Amino acid sequence: MIRQIIDVREPEEFSEGHVPGAISLPLGNVEGAIREGTIPRDRPLTVICARGGRAARAAVLLAEAGFDAVVAESHMDERDGALSDAALRYSRQMRLPGVGRAGQEKLKQARVVVVGAGGLGSPVALYLAAAGVGTITLIDGDRVEGSNLHRQILHDTASLGRPKVESGAERLLALNPESCVRAIPEMLTTTNAAALLTDHDLVIDGSDNFAARYAINDACILHRILWIHGSVHRMSGQLAVFAPGYACYRCLFPSPTEGVLGANCAEAGVLGGVVGILGSMLATEALKHLLGLGAPLVETLVTYDALRLETQRFRFGARVGCICSAT
Repeated sequence: MIRQIIDVREPEEFSEGHVPGAISLPLGNVEGAIREGTIPRDRPLTVICARGGRAARAAVLLAEAGFDAVVAESHMDERDGALSDAALRYSRQMRLPGVGRAGQEKLKQARVVVVGAGGLGSPVALYLAAAGVGTITLIDGDRVEGSNLHRQILHDTASLGRPKVESGAERLLALNPESCVRAIPEMLTTTNAAALLTDHDLVIDGSDNFAARYAINDACILHRILWIHGSVHRMSGQLAVFAPGYACYRCLFPSPTEGVLGANCAEAGVLGGVVGILGSMLATEALKHLLGLGAPLVETLVTYDALRLETQRFRFGARVGCICSAT
């Protein structure tokens, strides 16, 4: 006799892929369906979910209610067979509106550059790898030092003395072996920026100097690549998105500024958690862009003040005569 399949996953999971002929009945609704008599009793039941846990609980409820030959299994579907490790890894993310299988595939195909494998680059790269971004290119010419470890969570004590991109790539692959991580042990400069950043979908700036930011800006204008800037100073930070056709970094900062965010961490000091917050914000903006979610944060500078736990937004526009106006 052909079994009736009862899928006790949530509706969003069911809609992402299910066995033909399966009945969608979330675990929380099983007892109500038993009372209402809406579950077939004329044939054996197979109860399925993603990993088997919910199915096992539902099977107990059904057996106690007198259903015969109830079997609990993990989810199977005609496209994937057993639910893959990848589907399990990203299941909570794929349940978000606008993500699903199609969005996850976009992330898998994405190619992202992270300039700087330090304080900002660490949470950025970790969250991109965790989210399933297919190719991550790390660019950094420094080695791991002891003074880095309170904020650069991509590295650990065993990494001391190693190139940051080497240590970082190892950590990212340990987190997600499905990612392709390219390690470039060089500092980004005006000389190499155009060559290193080409053929990528997105660039994230985790550098700590104006020269690198101008180099990123100019190369991204040349290749028409969206890039996301972040910087941190002591207990505050800032973030901005620069997209083709909009005002660029040189519009916002026509020349190097030694103001609020001018000094580097060695000179001014920094709290590790602040770097983590800004890095997470950068990663979130990157994932939003890759998935096509929300509105891009163009021509807007967002500042974060950890002491007051406040954010502010400042609008800016294109500067007459700037190099971005020619594109």
